[in-house]
Amino acid sequence: MRVIEFEVNLGVNRLTKISPTAERLFEGRATMIIDGSRHRFRIALPRPAAKRASLNTVRLQNGDDIGQVDCGRLEPGGQLVLTLKPAERGATKADVAGLIDRLCRVEEILTTRR
Repeated sequence: MRVIEFEVNLGVNRLTKISPTAERLFEGRATMIIDGSRHRFRIALPRPAAKRASLNTVRLQNGDDIGQVDCGRLEPGGQLVLTLKPAERGATKADVAGLIDRLCRVEEILTTRR
């Protein structure tokens, strides 16, 4: 019996890897739970636990408050994926390099005026 279960599971896994329709049928779709910082529905946990879990997830993504979240979705595997608002996201290496470049140009202008 276990051999049959294993083979069926293996077949379903392979089918979901090659067919988007089969993946959607067996795995489901992501559910938007936060859209534009407005909750679409309440998480079915006791209120303090839900708030703590949400805040910890936001902190993992370099945020401090649930109000900084632009959108959030619950993936079929149970993973909560949050996207911070653009103004709340951390600076990238390119952002820092651009600022350094601008500061160097300002410094150059100031030193040539002397």
